[in-house]
Amino acid sequence: MAAEFSVRAYNRTLEKGRPLAEKGATLVDAPHKVATSGGIVVSMVSDDQALEAVANAELIAALSPGGVHVSMSTVYSLGGQNAALVFRRIAN
Repeated sequence: MAAEFSVRAYNRTLEKGRPLAEKGATLVDAPHKVATSGGIVVSMVSDDQALEAVANAELIAALSPGGVHVSMSTVYSLGGQNAALVFRRIAN
């Protein structure tokens, strides 16, 4: 935002996203709406269930082709592996 990048942000609690909006981000109402084709999505969620809600077919479709999802979440390794499997299955 400060470097003049276009940033879309999603938070399950709209008010928690307001500080980003005040700095220039566009708030969206669903996780997949942050993605653009060939873009980069960074997610930070608190558990496996939240990661599964974000890393899904809708996100992959919005990112494809050539998009990247970077999960910086605090999840068990199995949760990350499950998300990777979903991405592989849908992308192929």
